[in-house]
Formats: sequence, C-alpha cells, structure tokens
Amino acid sequence: MANRVKGERSLKALDQEWTLHFSTNALCELEDALEMSALVLAQKWGSLQQALAPAGGGEINMEALPGFKEIRTFFRCGLSDHHPDVDDKTAGEIMDAVGLGESFVMILECLAASFPDVGEADGGNPPKGGSRGTGKTSSKQP
Repeated sequence: MANRVKGERSLKALDQEWTLHFSTNALCELEDALEMSALVLAQKWGSLQQALAPAGGGEINMEALPGFKEIRTFFRCGLSDHHPDVDDKTAGEIMDAVGLGESFVMILECLAASFPDVGEADGGNPPKGGSRGTGKTSSKQP
C-alpha cells in the first residue's frame, strides 16, 4: 500500500496494484532517461499546472506541455522503485488502463510531494539556533 505522506500513490491496473513514487533513485533514473536535471524537469512540470489552468481562463499553453514519450518516461521512472522490471511498453499499458489524464495528475501529485516548496511551513525562515553548552549551569560565581 502506498504511503501518501511520502509522496507515493497507488493504482490498480492490469490486475495488479502499482505504486508511483519519485524517490532519489527514481529521479536519478529519470535524469538518465531524459538527459536533463531532475530539478529542471520538476520545475518544468511544476509550471504545467499553470499552463493547464491559466489565470483568467485563458488558452492552454500547448508549447509548455510535454510529449507522450516524456510523460510515459516519467511514469515508468516513478514506478521503478517498487516495480524495477517495468519497461516503457508496460508503463504505457498501465497508463492506458488508468487513463492518460489520471496518470498525468498522479505524476504531478507525486512530483509536488517530492519537491515541496522550501520554507512553506515556516515562512522561509531558517530554524532558530539552540543554546550552546551542555545544559548544566555553572557552579562558579563571578
């Protein structure tokens, strides 16, 4: 069963349960497959939500959308931790069974969990430093 807190998503397709997750190893595999930094890819995919739902109801930016091969590669790499034997063909069959739209949404959700906004919870401030020392009070009086 997938752990949503860790950014995992489970799905049923082809008479099997699958888990999608973009761990460090999955992101490294993605970099190898697409020959691009996972951080650059995540930034590109993070901006897809804006391209798909532009402010003010404008037109969808079609040039910002990835191709089918890229979507399938993302999906396959996201499956790789839990299902290392999945190839591109099987990943495409799973996506067909789940639906392209749902597959796309799952990729976006998993990526968002893998790259949470830095500083979102605390307003961007670094953690406060603790006191230095052993925690014992000095017995010497000045």
